[in-house]
Amino acid sequence: MLTLPEGFEKRFAKQFGAEVLSQLSQALATPLASSIRLHPAKSFRSSLRAVPWCSLGRYVDDAVLFGADPLWHAGAYYVQEASSMVLAQFIQQLHLSPSRAIDLCAAPGGKSSLLRSYLPTDTLLISNEIDTKRAQILLENLTRYGLEETIVTSASPQKLSATGIMADLILVDAPCSGEGMFRKEPAAIENWSEANIALCTQRQREILDEAWMMLEEGGHLIYSTCTYNRDENEEQLHYLQSKYPLKLMRIDLPTEWGIWEREEGVYSLMPHRVEGEGLTIFAVEKCGGDTTQKTGKPQTTSIIPPLLTSQFERENLYEHHGTWYHLSKAGQEVLSLLKGVQVLTGGVPLGTQKGKDFLPAHSWASSAPLATKAPFPRYEATDEEVLRFLKREVLNIESERGINLLTYQDIPLGFIKQVVNRANNLYPRHLALRNSSLTTKEIPNWTTL
Repeated sequence: MLTLPEGFEKRFAKQFGAEVLSQLSQALATPLASSIRLHPAKSFRSSLRAVPWCSLGRYVDDAVLFGADPLWHAGAYYVQEASSMVLAQFIQQLHLSPSRAIDLCAAPGGKSSLLRSYLPTDTLLISNEIDTKRAQILLENLTRYGLEETIVTSASPQKLSATGIMADLILVDAPCSGEGMFRKEPAAIENWSEANIALCTQRQREILDEAWMMLEEGGHLIYSTCTYNRDENEEQLHYLQSKYPLKLMRIDLPTEWGIWEREEGVYSLMPHRVEGEGLTIFAVEKCGGDTTQKTGKPQTTSIIPPLLTSQFERENLYEHHGTWYHLSKAGQEVLSLLKGVQVLTGGVPLGTQKGKDFLPAHSWASSAPLATKAPFPRYEATDEEVLRFLKREVLNIESERGINLLTYQDIPLGFIKQVVNRANNLYPRHLALRNSSLTTKEIPNWTTL
């Protein structure tokens, strides 16, 4: 059984009762199954148990080495803690279809990829992370999942707000004391303190104030933490209610799911009640304020490569530092507003023109809707071949001459270039498998799990 901080136990018992503390402690001593969320357009067959509150969520009862799975590298699923997937209920029940959405504290990318799956395809998603190292992880994860209509940035909420950008949906998955991660991340136990809660509470309010400035009238703010205490959850709702005109949003959740509405509109997932870690979440609608989305100008374009004009509308293409991108005109207008903000990508990088040839970028293969328009022959890889591809080894295969889109179980995984009797590997170095000893035995068979 986990040894919880004495201060945490006293605080938790005071807020929720000694009996609930006892139930939580017992639950934390029980191992938890892993969980994944399927990509809606990169389907593969499985018979996994469903996560009740997320139509794409699945529990994985057996041990799986996800990093050895080509389907994980292809973005066919995202490894995400089950409780976090409850966000899908808010999107669906509140019928959210924003033109712009901001995930303000987005790394490592679980909730951004969920938003991308459940929001309309033409919703522009700005996925932001203040920490530069975590922002790179965010970019890698979203690249695998698909970057269509997505801008990835690394900026403080204050700097993002200063651009004048507005959105009609903002998610604040706030940095918190991490009480809900005690079982998953033992470091959260070591780092717990009253001082940290106070620090997190103040930081969260600063983030909420900036988020509110960027939220349009009638727009929705969804706030979540992976912690239990009321200071970082209910009290943050009370803070917003005392300062801004808003409407608290409620959703209907079946009793058998075990999700606890601790206070009107504040929903808590706790390990002794659900099959998941700890998460608390609420949503509000903004009443009053600015209703006008600030718009910029589309990106200027030079001569567009013929290979791209034959597949895409011209207004959705632009070039930046030699790389061609796919992003809607509306997305490009927002991109032009982000002056002084570090932009890691503005849409899907498609590739670069090299003389007479066009060299496609890996992210083109990873974007499910755009990969269907990749005008290259496909090569279906075997288990052995796909591992060599992921390790960036030369492939001794015979495919059609030139660029090929390599697939695995019919899901695009990346590009190769066939020359004579071998194929040069175009898989990005920074995404390659680090463990060169992996064999096909480690590849999971999802039909039997």
